Formats: sequence, C-alpha cells, structure tokens
Amino acid sequence: MQLTLKLATYVAGRKLHWIILLGVLHAPMSFFDTTPIGRIINRFAKDIDAVDSTLPQAFSESLIALITVVATLVILIYGSWFAIIELIPLALLFAFIQVNVFVVRKILIFFTYLYSVFMSHLLDNFVVWIQLHVVRSFRISVKQFKVLVQFEHIMFNNASSMCVIN
Repeated sequence: MQLTLKLATYVAGRKLHWIILLGVLHAPMSFFDTTPIGRIINRFAKDIDAVDSTLPQAFSESLIALITVVATLVILIYGSWFAIIELIPLALLFAFIQVNVFVVRKILIFFTYLYSVFMSHLLDNFVVWIQLHVVRSFRISVKQFKVLVQFEHIMFNNASSMCVIN
C-alpha cells in the first residue's frame, strides 16, 4: 500500500510540475519583465513542496475512508439482505446532496455578502449617530441643531433604503 501511495504521489506531483512549468513558459514576456526570477522560482518551489508534503497524507486519508465505507457496506449487506432496500434511497439522497452542494455554497456566499452590506450601512449610521450626540452635548445653536437633525434623518432614510435594495 505504501508503494502505491508513493507512486501515486510521484505521478501527481510530476503532472502538477509540468502543468506549472508550461504555464510559466507560456506566460507573456511582460510577466518576466515585471516579476523577478527569484520570486517565480520561490513560488514554483513552494507549490511543489506543498504538493509533495500534503498529497501523500490526503491520498492516505481518502483511501482509508473509502476502504472503511466499502467494508461497512459489505458487512451490512452480508448481515442483512434487507439493508439493500434502505441503501438505495440513501445512495440517491447522497448523490442529490452532492450535486446541490455547489448551489448551496453559492447561496451562502450571496447571503454573506448581503449581511456584510447590511452591517456596513448599519455601523456607518451608528458612528454618525454617536458623532451627532457628541456634538449635541456641546450645546450647539438651534440652527446648527436643525441642520444636524436633517442630516441624521437623511442618513437614516438612505441607509434603510440601501438595506432594502441590497
């Protein structure tokens, strides 16, 4: 098993090395004019080192997980033939979930963006509100106070409409 693991790691590392090398060799000359050779070599060596150090462990863990799942299914089916009736719908459910994971991730990214836009406007308005109360504590004139109240009202309406739009 270790020999197969090392061979698979070697083949994958070699293939990735050639892909990276061809990508660098097909880069336009402007890339080499603006990027120092030392930085290119350093990045190249770092990527290859990362592949050589993490790929064997990832292959090993994946193989162990696969063998564990297959052994569990074989023991389950050997113990009870009726388990096949439950395994078929579970396999279909698993396949459905795996296909839709991409869509769910996109939805989560969208909601994260929406939340960050909302919080940005909320925090901006909170800072303005704090600033207005600090200015009010210094007993400003009535005319200045009316201008500040109008500004606060405009900012609140603007932020609430932006939260609804975004």
